[in-house]
Amino acid sequence: MELGSGYDPQVLTHDREGDLLFALAQFPGVVASAADLRHPHRVARYLEELAGTYHRFRDACRILPRDGQPASPVNRARLWVAEATRIVLANGLQLLGVSAPDRLLPEPQRGGRPSHGNTPRKITIYTPRRRTLTHGTLRHWVSVPPVAGF
Repeated sequence: MELGSGYDPQVLTHDREGDLLFALAQFPGVVASAADLRHPHRVARYLEELAGTYHRFRDACRILPRDGQPASPVNRARLWVAEATRIVLANGLQLLGVSAPDRLLPEPQRGGRPSHGNTPRKITIYTPRRRTLTHGTLRHWVSVPPVAGF
């Protein structure tokens, strides 16, 4: 699915969409406040809250259309919001001097044992340097659906 040339924000009527748009709009004020007060932890806390808001949005709202269905204006608008979230998170992490991963891939299961909810799962992050972390460390990373042309 391609991002398209624009979106109509009036098609976004779900409460979680509004929550995410409101959270995204707070970014410039949070950065300005953190700079004025010299409190960079405010940016880090905002990014953590934004990631949580995005996860609630993604759980409640389908971003991509189902298999074989054409993209609706709602799907395109949600994809724009997801892309805006990715940009804000990347900019915020860059301000803090932290690099964002390009993608997250779970490590394949060994021995055919099922994964239990309390068992940490290894996830490999593909960045300029390859690192392996446990699932609990990455609970607030955001995965945005792939967009053609980016």
